[in-house]
Amino acid sequence: MASLRGRLSGGLLISLIVILVLQWFYVSEFIGHLGEGYVESRLTHDAESILSALYIDKRGVIKLAEEKIGAIYHRPFSGHYYKIFFEGYEPVRSRSLWDNDIKIPLSIVGKSVKTRVIGPQGQNLMLLTSGYMKYDRAVSISVAEDVTRMEADIKNFQAGYAIVSFFGIAMLMLTQWAIVRRGLAPLGRAREDLLKLERGEVESIESDVPTEVRPLVDEINQLLKVMTERLKRSRKAVGNLAHALKTPLTAISRLSEDTEIADSEMRSTLKKNSEFINNLIDRELARARLAGPLLMGQSVVVEKDISDLIITLEQIYRDKNISIEWNPAHPEFSILADREDIMELLGILLDNACKWAKSRVLFSVTCAPDVSFIVEDDGPGCPQDKLELLKVRGVRLDESGHGHGLGLSIAADIVDSYSGTIEFGRSDKLGGFCAAVRLANVGTA
Repeated sequence: MASLRGRLSGGLLISLIVILVLQWFYVSEFIGHLGEGYVESRLTHDAESILSALYIDKRGVIKLAEEKIGAIYHRPFSGHYYKIFFEGYEPVRSRSLWDNDIKIPLSIVGKSVKTRVIGPQGQNLMLLTSGYMKYDRAVSISVAEDVTRMEADIKNFQAGYAIVSFFGIAMLMLTQWAIVRRGLAPLGRAREDLLKLERGEVESIESDVPTEVRPLVDEINQLLKVMTERLKRSRKAVGNLAHALKTPLTAISRLSEDTEIADSEMRSTLKKNSEFINNLIDRELARARLAGPLLMGQSVVVEKDISDLIITLEQIYRDKNISIEWNPAHPEFSILADREDIMELLGILLDNACKWAKSRVLFSVTCAPDVSFIVEDDGPGCPQDKLELLKVRGVRLDESGHGHGLGLSIAADIVDSYSGTIEFGRSDKLGGFCAAVRLANVGTA
């Protein structure tokens, strides 16, 4: 769809053009009819004056009372002409015709015929022929007037009206554009709020928008609120359930270690099942913390948040004197994703690297074209044929340490929730373990 501003402007432009074109035709026709009506009225008046001035003298010759005829009919090619057909007499022409003649249409008594003819010197004449009775004889009087000047004035008026209409349309479009721009300004602010929401700077969109758009903004804010509350309730419910199960699970674990129970097979079964339940609870607690790619007004400020995480890990592993080296490609950018998810992911990867490293851990983060993390250490690494097992929950390749084998599988779950990829291998720089993550559905700011 085109932009709202474009659709409004286009609709108004088409409407104005149609209206003004129709108005132009109407006004032009009206002015033309008005001018022709005025000329026709004058020709009728002149024809009646000629009729009243017409008489037959004592010698039987047709005469016109000159004082009743305008002088303009005596001036050659004046643009005003007449021709009289009197029954039984030769036609009489005005002196203004000089030696020229004009074609006269037939007319009957009591009728008038209006037509256009070409007169002397190519003049465009309006001709009115009327039939009368005088002295019991039929009289046909044709009166013509040059309307070239009038038609030129009408064309000038049409051109001027078109120019004024064009500038009128331009002014109306500019005014409408300014009004629409001002009216849609709140939508621009709403768009900025959406970008701020994506960057985690605000938690809702301002509702200072036009009435027609306010229900949509209110629904978006309500949806954000509902999703946030639902995520909190889900995390809280799973957490409460897990903690509620911890107490009886602890009792079962102690029971499995009770040496007073003679049946060693029963103790082994209790211990195995209690460990399975404990692993399951830990895994579901971790999964409950995942928000996924739906933005909830949170983001990770790379330089600050990750620096804090690294400082914390260096304190935890200070006995090993671990050095975590990192340098973000763009220190000031933020990762537009749920903060808990990203920090959980990085915490697992960096903690695993610190646990196995001898002294060095390399960490890099990039934002183009996708957000990527690479964590490397100088530890023993992992055999190539066992790398895929690291993504399986509960699998630990080293049974001598603490834990349940959930860390890297939880990291894989987090990456999967963002439609990303996680690859395990050997570090080319340090020779130890390497974890490379790419998150597809994550933006940056």
